Amino acid sequence: MLFKFEKIAYSNSEIEAKGRQDGANGIPALDDTDPTPYEIELLQANRQMAGKVVEVCQPRLEKIEGEIAQWKQHAIGFLDEIQHIKDQHRAEIEHCNNDPILKHAEQEKEIAERAYLNKYNQLNRKPLLYIPLWAYLIFAMLIGIGEVPLNALVFNIFGENQIMTWVMSAIIGLCIPLTAHFTGIKVREHGEGFSWANAIKAAFVFIIVVIALFALAIMRQEYLGLLKDDIGLDDRVVDVSFMFFWLNIAVFVSAILVAYLAHDPVPGYAQLYRDNENAKKELKKAQNDHRNEIIAIEDKKIQRTKSANQQKADAEKTIHRLEAEFDACLKAGREQEERWQHQLGTDIACYRRENLLARKKSEEGKRPKSFKHGLKFKRRLPLIAVKTEMGLLQEENPRSDSEQTVDSGVDAGE
Repeated sequence: MLFKFEKIAYSNSEIEAKGRQDGANGIPALDDTDPTPYEIELLQANRQMAGKVVEVCQPRLEKIEGEIAQWKQHAIGFLDEIQHIKDQHRAEIEHCNNDPILKHAEQEKEIAERAYLNKYNQLNRKPLLYIPLWAYLIFAMLIGIGEVPLNALVFNIFGENQIMTWVMSAIIGLCIPLTAHFTGIKVREHGEGFSWANAIKAAFVFIIVVIALFALAIMRQEYLGLLKDDIGLDDRVVDVSFMFFWLNIAVFVSAILVAYLAHDPVPGYAQLYRDNENAKKELKKAQNDHRNEIIAIEDKKIQRTKSANQQKADAEKTIHRLEAEFDACLKAGREQEERWQHQLGTDIACYRRENLLARKKSEEGKRPKSFKHGLKFKRRLPLIAVKTEMGLLQEENPRSDSEQTVDSGVDAGE
């Protein structure tokens, strides 16, 4: 129990005796409107005991009320935090949706797709590529790498220094794939008809390369024929050296054929197709990155919101607990004040009853004017505590000595 109810130091016998004594002495007079000194003494004694209740209850109520206000401010702060999370989430989503990388990928895909579809609608077919680009590049690189040591072996016959030998071998090893690439493209690219210009270009390059390789083979064979006795070669070996020419021709023609099969008859059509496919891949990658970023933003919002809501819920639980504690303390204080108020009414009724019975016969049946009204003292605890929209506790009646006066509920005739 918050309070211990104790009877004040006025027993019923004492009050009855005092009532009879004052009644026999004509106190109060019939015309008196003020309470007797003893009634005032009883009033002050009961008010003093009620004041002790307030002294215990009031600081505790104020402390709890302050804590409730603080926790409600915390709860409002968590609401602000949740709103801040929503605003930040909205800004991050907007920033993510305006990602320049994604927009650039969308624009590039749109441009590439438009260019490819325009050509596709004209030709009504996809590019005719018998060999994929990656296989063609690997084959061309292997030809270039294979040509270098092959030509180095041939040039070593001339007895030049190693640096010049490898330089010349590298030049020829580079020229064979490049000229084969050019020739294969010109043979392949005729559009939807036949291009004499491309055919002439291809034939011209092919003839020049064959003549150069033939001249190199003749020069090599003649050189070996002149030095065959000095280096110990017979005529059969000298004749066989011409086979290097046919080997180079075979490599050259193979490279032309591969270049032919790796390109479309319409110039640039295959590149439009590859550009479109690459743009699709880049857009898909940008969309995946965008989706992952959106997921990360949503997860962050969920986690932060969950944490803020949990803190808000904890604050509300604390507020409810404190409100229950506040109500319990207030109720207990009000009950004690009510008990002292009732005690005052009981004491006054006992006093007045004995007072009237002890009066002179001349005053029988008559009651002093002061007995027509009950004695009152002011309650200092609020009648009720109400919550405003802001969540702060306010009193319906101010807690001060200027509160409404509460009647003891006892009349002289009770």
